[in-house]
Amino acid sequence: MKIVLNPKKKMKRGELIILYHPRNKELATLMKKIVETRTGEIEVRDDRFNRFIIPLLNIYYFEVVEQKVFVYTKNDVYRLSMTFHDVKALVINKGFVQINVRTMVNERHIIRYKMMKGCHRMLIMDNGETLESTRLFKDNVNDMVKRKKIKEIIEVKNKNIK
Repeated sequence: MKIVLNPKKKMKRGELIILYHPRNKELATLMKKIVETRTGEIEVRDDRFNRFIIPLLNIYYFEVVEQKVFVYTKNDVYRLSMTFHDVKALVINKGFVQINVRTMVNERHIIRYKMMKGCHRMLIMDNGETLESTRLFKDNVNDMVKRKKIKEIIEVKNKNIK
């Protein structure tokens, strides 16, 4: 068996494409499952209480709203039947960073950030959504920025330089 690693800069973060011969479908499916299991999965519910299993890679962030924990993916929002504390214990070492009292973000989906007043940071995600970190969690965000080499957006004369 031959395995080739071929990085592509035009791919999105968190995206992995497995190319395989039709006779190796079982092996490719197994590899996909191993990657998903290694990064973790979580059970969520939609607004009609249907249950779904979502890989942590697909989750953009967790947020507490009115004492309920919600899971945000690229296009959907789900409800989680866990406390924020339990979610934090489950995902904190799997690529998630707490950025304020009620939000944990998947660092794989952060592409840029912008410094704000009072040690706040505006985090820009690969789906265009923005989240704000607070002063209390600035060290978490600073560590993530250094570790992932995320670039800052600097405004000069009302123009963004990227």
